[in-house]
Amino acid sequence: MKNGSAFDNIRALVREIKEAEAMLRLHEQKSSPVDDLMFHQFRVRQQRLAKDLLVEVLRADISLESTEKSINAILDFLKKNDNDGLISNELQANLSEAVHALAA
Repeated sequence: MKNGSAFDNIRALVREIKEAEAMLRLHEQKSSPVDDLMFHQFRVRQQRLAKDLLVEVLRADISLESTEKSINAILDFLKKNDNDGLISNELQANLSEAVHALAA
C-alpha cells in the first residue's frame, strides 16, 4: 500500500470518527428511546472506526515512535468501551504463542 493511500484512508477515518462523535453528542442530549438507540449505534460505529484507524496507522509506512501516542490513545479508547466479553481459550492460546514467538 502506498503511503498516500494510507494517509488518505487515515484522513477519511478521522473525518468519519469526528462525524460519529458529533452524532453521539446530538443524541446524548436527548432522552427518547430512539435517541438511546441512535447513541448506541453511533458508539458501536465509532468503536469500529477506531479499530479501522488503528489498523491503517499500523499499516502505514510511518515510524511507530512517531505514532505511539496516537496508537496508545486509540487502544485506551477501545479498552474503555470494550463490551465484547471474553475470547475463546483456543484464540487466547494462539495469541499467547504469537506473543511468545515475537518476543523470542
